[in-house]
Amino acid sequence: MTRLPRSLERVLAWTVPREQREPIAGDLIEEHSLRLRGGGFAARPRAYAGLWWSALQLAGSFAWERLRRDRPLPPIAGESARRSSLWDMLAHDAAFGVRMLRRQPAFAAIAIAVLALGIGANTAMFGFVNAVLWRPLPFPRADRIVSLGEQRPHENRWFGPIAPADFFDWRRDSRSFSAMAASMVPPSGAFNLTGAGEPERVRAIQVTPAFLTVLGIVPALGRDFRPDEETDGRQRVALLSDGLWRRRFGADPAIVGRTVEFDSHTFEVIGVLPARFWWPTRPDAVVPLALTNHDRALRGAHFLEAVARVGDGVSIDQAREELRVLSARLSQDYPAVNSGHAANLRPLRDAFVGDVRQALLVLLGAVAFVLLIACANVATLQLARAAGRHKELSIRRAVGASRLRVVQQLMTESLVIALVGGAAGLLVAAGALALMRGVLPTQFAGLPGISAVGLDGRAVAAAFGFSTITALVFGIVPALASSDAGLAATLTEETRGSTASAAAQRWRAALVVTELALSLVLLSSAALLLVSFQRLINVPLGFQPAQLTTADLRLPGARYDEHARTVAFVDALFARVRVAPGVQHAAATTALPLVGGDSRLDLVIEHRAPSPGAVPMRADARLVSTDYFATLGIPLVRGRFFTEHDTESSAKVAILNAAAVRRYWPGEDPLGRRISLGADDDWRGVVGVVGDTHNEGLDVDAEPAAYLPQRQLFENLGSAFERTMTIVIRSSNDTAANASIIRSALSSVDPQLPTGPVRKMEEVIGDSIAPRRLNLVVVVALTFMALVLTGAGLYGVMSYIVAQRTREIGVRMALGASRRQVLGMMFGQALRVMAAGIGIGVAGALALTRSMSSLLFGVNAGDPLIYVAVSVLLAAVGLAAVAVPASRATRIDPLAALRN
Repeated sequence: MTRLPRSLERVLAWTVPREQREPIAGDLIEEHSLRLRGGGFAARPRAYAGLWWSALQLAGSFAWERLRRDRPLPPIAGESARRSSLWDMLAHDAAFGVRMLRRQPAFAAIAIAVLALGIGANTAMFGFVNAVLWRPLPFPRADRIVSLGEQRPHENRWFGPIAPADFFDWRRDSRSFSAMAASMVPPSGAFNLTGAGEPERVRAIQVTPAFLTVLGIVPALGRDFRPDEETDGRQRVALLSDGLWRRRFGADPAIVGRTVEFDSHTFEVIGVLPARFWWPTRPDAVVPLALTNHDRALRGAHFLEAVARVGDGVSIDQAREELRVLSARLSQDYPAVNSGHAANLRPLRDAFVGDVRQALLVLLGAVAFVLLIACANVATLQLARAAGRHKELSIRRAVGASRLRVVQQLMTESLVIALVGGAAGLLVAAGALALMRGVLPTQFAGLPGISAVGLDGRAVAAAFGFSTITALVFGIVPALASSDAGLAATLTEETRGSTASAAAQRWRAALVVTELALSLVLLSSAALLLVSFQRLINVPLGFQPAQLTTADLRLPGARYDEHARTVAFVDALFARVRVAPGVQHAAATTALPLVGGDSRLDLVIEHRAPSPGAVPMRADARLVSTDYFATLGIPLVRGRFFTEHDTESSAKVAILNAAAVRRYWPGEDPLGRRISLGADDDWRGVVGVVGDTHNEGLDVDAEPAAYLPQRQLFENLGSAFERTMTIVIRSSNDTAANASIIRSALSSVDPQLPTGPVRKMEEVIGDSIAPRRLNLVVVVALTFMALVLTGAGLYGVMSYIVAQRTREIGVRMALGASRRQVLGMMFGQALRVMAAGIGIGVAGALALTRSMSSLLFGVNAGDPLIYVAVSVLLAAVGLAAVAVPASRATRIDPLAALRN
């Protein structure tokens, strides 16, 4: 070799001065030749690796010297020796710290356990938050993908579903997006997969052809959808997920071109999605969204989701502004249905995560508070421990150790404790994450990264970072206090029983005050969530959930494309279910309470002209069978329920809920009036008014709704609307027996129909509040940890004070002080500390709990009763922690104390 490789020369050129490159290159070449000498061909890789290693070491040394000393020289031998000496010193301090911990196993066990809890909880929460909020989405250039929605402020919706006609107008006229696609989950969320093998319900999604282009995904096998396949009649093609392809078809490489049956329709398989494909609904099959001409023209019905990829050179704000202009034009062109509506966009991750982001950040803040309390606790222990090491530290200072050297030694010992605590915290984190995965509500299944939540490299690095920061936080105060000559003297006096240790007491009091203040913030948060949850579960449901069992059902359009067939199926099904033992009522609905779903349509009231510029009247359309209200126990306010006579051949009727009457007929009686829902002339007479039920959750007010009899044809939300239903039965049987009854009846009516999940109504209600319950459980658990740590900290401090003041207390008692006076003195000292901690904590809680306002329901973040209650509770915990050492102080023998 006569010269270095060009890449190596460029590396050296970055840091080595020009005048030194040639001699250094010569030395490296000579060293390389020595490595090759006599080694033959086999020595070449090793010699080449050695050449690179030596060059990189030199380049790094020059870079470090330039950065640290601003000189273009390699490190001088003496400096290298000093650096080596520094490492030796750190290793010596670490070994000494380990020996000290072995001498004090009780202190080591308590400190490590406290830190393990704090670091473990923080690592677990970091692992969860990192997976959901910070890990990159599995799409190329995901920062250019946005979610589109329609904002309707008068309905309190900012990213609601989109009307089909609006979407197609946006897609046609916008220039800021390189691709735009709509999607829709089938009403039941699944298709019935039939044909070879057992019938199976598979999760599905319908998309317009550019969907995969927006996401930057290419099928692993086959092809993507073609533009013409969003046309009604040409959409019988499908892409299978990797999981379905392997599970159902044995990873058949010849799957492309074969046919499958979804809902009794034949689809040609055109491809298989890559294994890394992910979407919140976790679809097993992706099929084209082919709307009929009627549905494509709908502007009053909103049921599409949309995503788009922002074009190169276009900013998000520019894209948003273009959508605003397009929306304004549509509002002018279609004022009757688009007035007050506008397009909106947000980053794709925000759409996936939604309100969960704030809840996760609040929980992350809560575990950080627990770690700070743990640090304060260990710092208090360290201070007490330092008082016992006064002789050792004094000798070190006497023989010449500087204060910095003493601080360095103590900080190294703290780092050893923190690293051991961090290692134990990893075990705590692993257990906590396993527990969290087991209790996550179903609503969290669609969060990005949720399946990968665990202890990955980032989480382990975070645990190491938490350990290092923790060592700094809990170690710095004891280290500075112990290395201070004046304070060391006071600590020394303390060990002799003196009371003149004001500075040391102030340090300890400050740490306990910090613990109390942090605990009160957590306690306030937990109390607010607890009261909020209590008020949420006490919200009137509007129906009787006991003894109700539900089952989702989807009738395939291939065999139930006529309304009469659907009606006949429901009649035949209920004829079998109602005769089963224990069954009292059976009914069907297209929208079960608390399950959500937006089926709002424009509401037209006969002989009432809309006011110019007024917000369009809208109501949710719900198809129900005749016995629906009796089955659910929804009360009749006025008029009548549906009867067997409300059929296709009779006059069309509707029943309104109380919310619709309050909003659109204030002070009037709607009975006898005629309405049209989703059309201009589909008139139906209002025959009844029923009580409200909550559609989107207990924390969302009931919105106007119109119930329509299932026996009367209604196609304004598409012909498939009536074929997706939930069966509800009220019976005295348990859920397993009801499931058997439903499956038996379905099998006898249509053996090819698989049954969806069968659940008790209480489970449906529980699922609707599961995220709030999870927040409450986590915060309460963290608060319990904080209270235990704070109580233990207060107990430890007071026990230490009693031990150190034994002589003083003995003197007082010898001079006539009664047990009550001693007790008052101890409690008075503790109460002053508690009052300061609670006062600071209340101020902090008032400031910080405002950030969790969106997580509350029915309670104000500044509710004074909450703060009074938690202050009393924290004071009670503190007094309980103080009671034992204070009682011990009253039992001190004056003579024994004076002798000692």
